[in-house]
Amino acid sequence: MPAQPSAPPRFLVCAGSTRERLDRVRDWGNIFTGGTGFDIARALAAYGPVDLVTSNRDHLSLVRSGSLAAHPIRGFAFRTHADLRAQLAHLIPHGGYTAISMSAAVSDYTPTGSFAVVDRQPAENGLQRWLVRDVHAGKVSSSHGQIAISGTQTEKLVDLIRSAWGHTGLLVKFKLEVGIDQTELLAIGERSRQASNADLLVANTLEMVEGDRPGAWLLGDGEPRWVDRPVLATNLAALVASRLNVAATVDAQISLTAQLAEHCRQLATLIAGMDDAVFTDRSSGSAVGEHVRHGLDHLQAILDGNTSGLVDYEQRRRGWAGERDRHLAGQALAAVITRLAAINAHDLLRPLVVRTCITSGQPPIELPSTLARELVFAISHETHHAAIIQRLIVDRGLAPPAGFGLAASTIAYRAGPACAASA
Repeated sequence: MPAQPSAPPRFLVCAGSTRERLDRVRDWGNIFTGGTGFDIARALAAYGPVDLVTSNRDHLSLVRSGSLAAHPIRGFAFRTHADLRAQLAHLIPHGGYTAISMSAAVSDYTPTGSFAVVDRQPAENGLQRWLVRDVHAGKVSSSHGQIAISGTQTEKLVDLIRSAWGHTGLLVKFKLEVGIDQTELLAIGERSRQASNADLLVANTLEMVEGDRPGAWLLGDGEPRWVDRPVLATNLAALVASRLNVAATVDAQISLTAQLAEHCRQLATLIAGMDDAVFTDRSSGSAVGEHVRHGLDHLQAILDGNTSGLVDYEQRRRGWAGERDRHLAGQALAAVITRLAAINAHDLLRPLVVRTCITSGQPPIELPSTLARELVFAISHETHHAAIIQRLIVDRGLAPPAGFGLAASTIAYRAGPACAASA
């Protein structure tokens, strides 16, 4: 009997930060938003299904499009330490996880009281004597000149992953410190890794997070090594996969980039076979070359945005030489095809900012988006201009490829029973 393919590994990623309630309208927490954990979840989805437990609602909305990854990403929400503990206590014993990445920023304390400070007096050995009055309420009054919050230490959830919830697979822990040097950070990080029985640990300081070259130290894989922030998630996912001896699944979804690449190939072939006069003819109001340049501007803005995080549709090259030179336009199309091929499934849910002008006389606006959404827009945009190009060349005796300038929904409709019945 042939060997049955083994099931892909399953991953759990914790991301975001806990928020602890001070009163019914206020809470405390930290500055982290779960971006690193979200990147790790998307990178691990190249190797197997991922459960993402996060406090970031925007990321939860994005993972509802988990079909865009090679493997699905399921989202689970938390807000407080208690919420996160309950989620992990439910998921870990029954989830069959091969590896867990605990990158959530968990509060070390939970508030237990609010007090107005009546008096503070110094005492011996650096101590102080405080006289306070309990002022806890549904909304602590803002009339107090000074208040103090008491907090009770919370459980270290990462230490429960093995001891309480029985995880036996790979464990990745994160450690953040403030105001210490590299030597001390690495020593603290290694002690922390061993204390939690973690296989790998990502250690950094707040200064490293906010510095000119953000990144972290990776411990547990031989000598500590520095990893820059832009490649931290993919490098960590690749290291986890190598430990598990699994390879990335061929992207189940590459249709967005494949469709655009195929369109660019068809367009390059089409303009390579036409005369210069046809390519530059403006007798109908616009030339084929101008439509090609316009589409290239949008495609290159998206591809540039995949690196920078900003898709700037206002970067136009009106009058570019490629509007008149078919060979130059063909080279630009070939370059776009190459860049499209470099996009992986885990890139598609990457959050982006889109900059575009919607009203003449007003500055461009900026809106949130994702790479996948802009690629979908690019397909629609290219189809629209392909239809115009088709109209420009058909009277010149040129036959565009089958389906050129037709939307996928139109092709599906014409092939469906409704079209056949009306024929």
